Amino acid sequence: LEAIVHSSADGIVVLNGLGYIELCNPVFKKWALQGQDNSNLVVEDTPISRWIPELRMESFKAHWKAEEAQFLSAKFASSGQAVEALGTLLPKQEGHSVWMFRDITERQKLEDLRQGFVATLTHDLRTPLQSTLQFYNFFIQGKFGRATQEQIDMLKVMTESHEDLLNLVNTLLDVYRYEAGRVNVVLQDFDLFHIINQVVDALNPLAEERKHLLQLLPCDWGKEPIVFGDVFEIKRVLTNLIGNALKHTPQGTHVQVSARFESQNKMMWKGFYDEDITPPEAWLGWMCLEVKDNGQGIPLEDQAHLFQRFSQGTSRKRNSGTGLGLYLAQQIMQQHGGCITLKSEENQGCNFCLWIPIFKREGLVHESLQPKPLEKIR
Repeated sequence: LEAIVHSSADGIVVLNGLGYIELCNPVFKKWALQGQDNSNLVVEDTPISRWIPELRMESFKAHWKAEEAQFLSAKFASSGQAVEALGTLLPKQEGHSVWMFRDITERQKLEDLRQGFVATLTHDLRTPLQSTLQFYNFFIQGKFGRATQEQIDMLKVMTESHEDLLNLVNTLLDVYRYEAGRVNVVLQDFDLFHIINQVVDALNPLAEERKHLLQLLPCDWGKEPIVFGDVFEIKRVLTNLIGNALKHTPQGTHVQVSARFESQNKMMWKGFYDEDITPPEAWLGWMCLEVKDNGQGIPLEDQAHLFQRFSQGTSRKRNSGTGLGLYLAQQIMQQHGGCITLKSEENQGCNFCLWIPIFKREGLVHESLQPKPLEKIR
């Protein structure tokens, strides 16, 4: 066993209950000391967070069970080398754990190339698609001569297809921008109720077409809730959630939209942020926007992957969507210091909640607060 550990191409360490290194193999020691001025530095008997700041044992203690594994992406402090970490508790060892670190530098380079290619491709597709749509509209309006009704109907079908393709291109480009951290969020104070009403009014024609009942419930807030955020992006997320309820549920579904204020829901805070981080004094609580339907619901086994890229919602029926809408919506909410959660049972409908933190003064989450990665949102 010792020979396997020392000859492994991955870094391996054993930590005690306090997060100090008791044993490490040569690969981990090499990665940890890379870029250090003093080659005589000792790795053993030092806290793991000294070498990998993202790995703080106090973040895992509260809910880590012996049969569970912990995953995270991290970087070595000295060299910036990117690794994936997998940790598991050692049985009967009083909180001791073993961690394996795998170098993902080359994989990240390939991923960056792929994302760059997608971004360039989608960006270059937008202009010709927009131009084609404009020409279709000119033909429909008769600016190049009168068209027959049959020709107009065909042009409308082509226009809808091009609009779907343009929306897909725009979504792909936005996903890339959020993942690359290149989105400029335009923050301002705005009336949340006004935005909710705008979205509901805009989607009412779709609800009528699908024979749904789209209902905006009264809110017990008591006054107009002023939210500090990006108006366009919040509208975009809400439109996505309501639109999904209208498009992907059987005809005749009852869709309800509501908003409520939850004063300092500490459990929700700890469910999204590291448990050792105390909410700032300026934090008042959460504004929760709920979109509820009485459709067929989402099976439990599909819910864990719902906010991942290209997730189709449920594996039990074919879905014509791209699988990027909820992923992008979750990215947007993370930029606002919030998140989206789901409660659903099969044949019992879905209840999506959009959580927006409310503070006493302008500003988003305090600089020290770092939201968890998407896959760790509960």
